[in-house]
Amino acid sequence: MPERRYEDFDLLVEGTGDAGYRARVLDSPAGQASADFSAPFNDIELENFLLRIGRPRRGVRRLESPELEAAREFGAKLFDAVFAGPVGDALRRSIDDADREGAGLRIRLRLSEAPELGNVPWEYLFSATNDRFLVLSAWTPIVRYLDLPSGTAPLTVASPLRVLVVIASPTDFPPLDVEREWNRLSDSVSDLESRGLVVMDRLEHATLLDLQRQLRRKDYHILHFVGHGGFDERADDGVLMFVDDSGRAKLVTGRDLGTILHDHRSLRLAVLNACEGARTATDDPFAGSAQNLVRQGIPAVVAMQFEITDGAAITFAHELYQAVSEGFPIDAALAEARRAIFGSGNDIEWGTPVLYMRSTDGLLFDVDHTAATIRPADQVPTKPAEEPPLPLPLSTPLYRGAEPQVDEPPAATAAPEEPAVEPPVSEPAGEEPPAALEMEAPPIIDEPSVATVPPEEPAVEPPVSEPAGEEPQVVPVVQSDVATAPIQTKIPQVVVEPPSDSNGPMQWFQSMGLSPRATWALFATLGALIVIVAITLTSGEGDVPPTNAPQTTTEAQQTTTQPTTTQVTTTDANVVVPPPTDGDALAIRVDTPPTIDGVGSEYGLATAHPVPHTIFTHPDVLSGDVARLGSDATATIQIGWDDRALYVFASVVDDVVSQPNSGNQIWHGDAVNLNVAFSGVGLAASERPAGSDFQLTLSPGDSSAGTRPGSVLFIGNGQAFSENFVGVADVAAVRTADGYTLEASVPWTTFGLADPPGSTIGAILTIFDNDGEIGSVGGTQGTLQTAILSNTADAGFQRPQTWGLLRFTG
Repeated sequence: MPERRYEDFDLLVEGTGDAGYRARVLDSPAGQASADFSAPFNDIELENFLLRIGRPRRGVRRLESPELEAAREFGAKLFDAVFAGPVGDALRRSIDDADREGAGLRIRLRLSEAPELGNVPWEYLFSATNDRFLVLSAWTPIVRYLDLPSGTAPLTVASPLRVLVVIASPTDFPPLDVEREWNRLSDSVSDLESRGLVVMDRLEHATLLDLQRQLRRKDYHILHFVGHGGFDERADDGVLMFVDDSGRAKLVTGRDLGTILHDHRSLRLAVLNACEGARTATDDPFAGSAQNLVRQGIPAVVAMQFEITDGAAITFAHELYQAVSEGFPIDAALAEARRAIFGSGNDIEWGTPVLYMRSTDGLLFDVDHTAATIRPADQVPTKPAEEPPLPLPLSTPLYRGAEPQVDEPPAATAAPEEPAVEPPVSEPAGEEPPAALEMEAPPIIDEPSVATVPPEEPAVEPPVSEPAGEEPQVVPVVQSDVATAPIQTKIPQVVVEPPSDSNGPMQWFQSMGLSPRATWALFATLGALIVIVAITLTSGEGDVPPTNAPQTTTEAQQTTTQPTTTQVTTTDANVVVPPPTDGDALAIRVDTPPTIDGVGSEYGLATAHPVPHTIFTHPDVLSGDVARLGSDATATIQIGWDDRALYVFASVVDDVVSQPNSGNQIWHGDAVNLNVAFSGVGLAASERPAGSDFQLTLSPGDSSAGTRPGSVLFIGNGQAFSENFVGVADVAAVRTADGYTLEASVPWTTFGLADPPGSTIGAILTIFDNDGEIGSVGGTQGTLQTAILSNTADAGFQRPQTWGLLRFTG
């Protein structure tokens, strides 16, 4: 192994009190220097860059992607501002001096005097003179250095290094495929285990108490966490989602986790594969999961500042652990991992990991290999590398510091159950899910007093209802990559596989030659037909309440299944009573699929449809002491289509862009919305949303709130939009001086269609406006949706018969 030795370039950035900054070189091979500079970007420009680089990926990026160009431009501006004048001269001389000594130059970035710059992605610093990103060279690593009173010395350890893996998948959050994550991670280091370099153990139950007990049993050197993460504004600290004894989320702050890890002296490195694991507060340099772990004594922490795809995470883990086990300093090892991600054809995610360090020289371990039989890598038989499957969002940012809002008092209904042949077991009576983790389907906007119905997954045996008083939970099914997923069925693809070893009817159908997935789809279809027949037989003209009256739902009406669409007829012959002409919209056929970048330059010929009609205002949203009576937002929406997908581009003018929500809660904040009815148009459509009616909500994200662009699809259940699927569209957004633009691609398979629909369907185009106002609904305080604006006057948000037309041209 070549020796890696570094000289230090200690750079302190501090505010000057006049919205400017000063860069001070405290120590370097070239001595000291300082220079003042101004931030090379405003808040909107920074947010747009974060939205573009940090939005969920759809697989490995191609070389020379638009994101790479954006990273170069951003990194060059940041480099030229900070390393100007004497500071830049000191950097160049220091690199030359270190090079003559055969050493690298470690840039130790100190931001304690300018914590508001802690969330800037410094890892993309780009030197235009040398035409390279600094961190992509092992000779110029960048670390976020936390100068603490006590330092750390390398730990002498005999091979192998022991890694403890914690994979947490709370039942009240979008599920992770725990077994798949473990298998992929352990397989990625199997060659290292064969060479005696690394041993990887798994914590069976991801509770804080089980972690403490396992650390007492063995000496571990590295902790690797995979799961959900976030930043708690109230606690001013990052949080990781462990689980409690019942399997629900247990929010563990960096401070609390550090307390557990502090006494485990052999632990020298923590790797946090969780969204916002690297985020900090704007007024406290130690506020954050990674920062608090370093403060509590962990010499080095690697955290993710954006979501990371599965393939990049696996490459990263293998290269990092191999280099560390071979004795590389942690910053040199991280540089090797970054270069491996780049070398695999992924030209942007190498900047996702962030290194926080208190070790002065980066040497975490003094590894003694004499205790193990080490074989060279070229003598170890390994499996051929497999192309990573569609990425699972390992760290969907669903947690926010603010409490989720409930627009209706929760109804005592059956919680959704996972598919199972045997009746699922009810949860213990009296146990309530944490309020901060409550999730609900969108409200029935037309009649605010109607409680929504959470969906149930289809099951062969009737599910057992939860005890009275138990709060229902709605757990969205996460789709990993709908843009490239093969069409297997005409229903949204789900992550959870149906069991294949079931008894009873499932086993009988499988004995007839049907696969488990096909058997399950057959049961879903039969269940949908039974529900339709039941509702038809039990409903009549006298059962339909007045439009403005409170509604109740029967037990039969609460049962929902995924829609199975065989053929949809959506021609003009369906029109019984045409809706108002001002509510009609046109979708143009595109020859080339648009680039989903939030810019929308490909929609020049598409009609820009305004959304001038306010169809909903929240009665409980207050602005000071005066109730808001409307919205100050305006927008235009353009629609395109081709044989594969529907395309949406919206330009929104809004003085306050507020989106503190993610997952299936994005309808609470600023968002663009498309409701479509495949059940028919005009009076031929359903009175209430049916299984072939959909609400597609698209979020622009809000980097100031730590949220990214996202999507959710709600499906009608005969009464309201209820069952939902998160991550169904590729979404990008750009912040503008007066609002935002948003662009999305939605495959037709998302709506259960193998091909585009006919010439006309029912639809309304809307935007949701949220100005961050505070109100109260059902006793819950928090930000509320201010208004909904539509392209169709007098449209009922959940009444398809009142919607306009969406005509397909081309």
